[in-house]
Parts: sequence; structure tokens; C-alpha cells
Amino acid sequence: MRRANYLLLSMGSAALICAGAAVAGPPSGFTFNDWTVSNGDIALKATTCPTGYTCGSPILGKGFLQRQLKENASGIIYFQTIVTNQDATFDAGTATTRPFSDENFVRTGVTGISSRQSIQDTTIDPITSVATDFATSLVLDTGWASTLAGKEAQMEITQSLTQATTGFTNDFILQQEGSGDTVLGRWMSIDQGVDLTPESTTTTDLQEFVLVQVKGNKQTTTRDAASTANDPVDLLPTGATSSDGAAPSNDLSWTAGQEIKVVWIGQDMASAGQKYGFQAYTNVADANRTISYFEIGGGTGPFEAPGTPAPYAWLTDPFGTKPTF
Repeated sequence: MRRANYLLLSMGSAALICAGAAVAGPPSGFTFNDWTVSNGDIALKATTCPTGYTCGSPILGKGFLQRQLKENASGIIYFQTIVTNQDATFDAGTATTRPFSDENFVRTGVTGISSRQSIQDTTIDPITSVATDFATSLVLDTGWASTLAGKEAQMEITQSLTQATTGFTNDFILQQEGSGDTVLGRWMSIDQGVDLTPESTTTTDLQEFVLVQVKGNKQTTTRDAASTANDPVDLLPTGATSSDGAAPSNDLSWTAGQEIKVVWIGQDMASAGQKYGFQAYTNVADANRTISYFEIGGGTGPFEAPGTPAPYAWLTDPFGTKPTF
């Protein structure tokens, strides 16, 4: 587990370092991953020079391809560059394991880039023989590319870390839009799970942690805790606590664009026949006002909404899919 935690910290650093080297919106008519590679020799598929373009002959090397693309009507020139491992062999469009690939489009005479980088790797601990699977995808559109994508700027980072032997998983997603140094919208999710009894063949004790935080134009919902007609289901069961002691302690208000977050922590202790749960909602924009609830349950356990006790709500908009063990 110490190794997993070390890799997790490295992942966070890698995200910050690589955030400026990724892709999402190539020139009209082109798509990413429209190529194959065999023993390091990259080959473009037959459909990669669409109508209206003149595509130059590619410059090739082991794990490298670059070519010029000219839009005939406007005369705009792009350069497409693909880099992968020198001995790689896979179909970029369908491969489930891709050790490394980086593809980008740049346009001459203006600033901006459209780029995607993918890394998939498995390491084996020489002492414990535990396998750790690591996967990351980094996407960025800036300048001219953000215009094609319909956004001022777009960045997306997805990362996952898995140890099947120990039952450890970690998933991280960051989607962000902005203008210059101003963040216009952000959606971030961290999901971490672990099997507390990985060596047991009779019981499975599970623990899960989820945090989702959203703001700006990624947060389009409005909630009025004082209006049961608008929000008939409270976010948490009666008896929840509030950080400022204000009523209602089991519900929270916010407006579109405000930064809000939810934390979900659960334990399914099959060996003890119990489930433990904690859930908290926070309006970051409203002095970090937080409502929270902790529960120890039996067969049904927490987070079974509606149920007993109920309600125990999870809002798919704007927080995404409800967590499960």
C-alpha cells in the first residue's frame, strides 16, 4: 500500500507537469488515434486526408511521424506529429494497452495546440510481486484549437491506478475550461477504493472514498433548501449537522455557477454484518457552509435513498454517477 500511495502522489505531480501537453480538437476532418504502429513503424489509415486538404508525405522514424496538412480553400497549414515507443505495436484506434502515445496538431502563424497524450503501464514490485496498473490521458486545446472545439480553452486529465492483488483502485478526473488565467468552469472527481481483506476467501470488507467538486459553467444547477416545492428531497437524513448551526441542517442551497462539493465515504464490513457511511455537502462559495451525516447501518446500510433512514440523496447533476462499493 505504501507503494500505491507513492505512485498516487507521483500521479498528481505528473498531472500538473503534463497538463500543458495534451489534446482534444484537431482540425476539421481529422481525428486522433487514426493510425497503427508495428514494431515502431507508424502507418496512417487510408481515411486520414479528408476532402478539402492536401496532405504531405510523412517524415518517418521509429516511433515518430510528422506531416504537413494544407486546407485548400484557406491555405492554412497545420503540422501533425505522432510519437510513440520505438518498438510499439498496436492499433491506436482500438488498443486497450498503449504504453505511450503523444499526438498533436499545430497551426502555422498563430498560437495554440491541440494535443493528446496517453500512458499505460504495469509495474511489478520485486519484493511483494504486486502488480500496479497505471493509466493516464491528458488533453488540451488552446488558441486556434479552442475555437474549433467551441471553447475558449479546454483541459481534461484522467488517471487511474489499480492493484488487483490488494484491491486498491484510484481514479482522478479533471475537466477545466478557462480564458487566459481565469477559470470559467471546473469538474473534478477523486474516487479511491480498497479491499480491507484482500487475502480472505470468505469475506470482503470494502472501503470507498469519493470527492466531487464543481464550479463555474460546469455547475448549472440551483437549489433552494427553504423551498420543498423546488427541492422535495432533502440531501441528508433528519439529524444531520451543519457547520454553522443554521437550519436546515439536512439541506443546502446554492445557485448556478457557485462552487460546491460532495464527499462520500463508506465501509461495507461483510465480516461484521455492518455498513458505515459518511456524506457531506459543501457550498464553497458560501463561506464553506457544510452539512454532514454519519450512520452505522445493518443489512441495508447508508446511502440507500430512499430507504431507512431516508432521504440520503446523491445528485447525479452536477456530481455524476452515484458511488457504489
